[in-house]
Amino acid sequence: MRILNILLVFLISGISMANTIDPVKVFDEANALYEQKNYEVAIEKYESLVDKNYQAEAVYFNLGNAYYQLQQVAPSIYNYKKALKINPDNTAAKTNLKFADKMKLDEFDKKIKLNSSQITHNTIGFFDMNEWGITAIVAIFLILISFVIFYFSQNPTVKKVFFTLQIVLGFVTIISIVSAFSEQSFQKSERYAIVFNEEVSLKVEPRTSAKNAQIIHEGTEVFIEEETTKWYKVILPNQISGWILKEAVREI
Repeated sequence: MRILNILLVFLISGISMANTIDPVKVFDEANALYEQKNYEVAIEKYESLVDKNYQAEAVYFNLGNAYYQLQQVAPSIYNYKKALKINPDNTAAKTNLKFADKMKLDEFDKKIKLNSSQITHNTIGFFDMNEWGITAIVAIFLILISFVIFYFSQNPTVKKVFFTLQIVLGFVTIISIVSAFSEQSFQKSERYAIVFNEEVSLKVEPRTSAKNAQIIHEGTEVFIEEETTKWYKVILPNQISGWILKEAVREI
């Protein structure tokens, strides 16, 4: 039995080693294939990295480029969006996304309807969750320094100044912590998906027999409002809402 257990350990270790890949090597191979205009095989290489959870901005960006070269609307838009989710400041991805968007069939008159979390985000969104967290930590550190100066100082004016500073920094700390949690909640609630089916019906109810609210096509981005086992309730850019099968879209 002991020998059998040892053999099983070696077998599992061997399988694990066989499944490991060198992401840099695979990425370079994919890039070389892309340069050779062998887009299909390059995509397979890039996708293998994603499948192994090597999900990097450059991988998604290059995937978007490869799919765009093959005129595949939904995958190109999806991967540019994934790259921008990792780095919203990727100007190349923003530019290429505009070109990919031109391949879509659907055009909407965009209507803006903000919910409470989006309004809050627009107010405090100049910092992200991590930046608000860092602000809170710095404020707490300054409170400690201010308290030490206040405690040991014999000058009434200095004590008054640093006591007031502690109160101000306390408010900054509270605001920063609340804002950090608010931004975290906002990021979790902001769920978008790209339609991958060539054509799909948006239903008024989560049933295949329900009436159509609208017909939409691949590449369209939808906002996920809620979900069931098989359906997403989504909102289109023109604020029309309806239900769509999960298998027809891919969440960003």
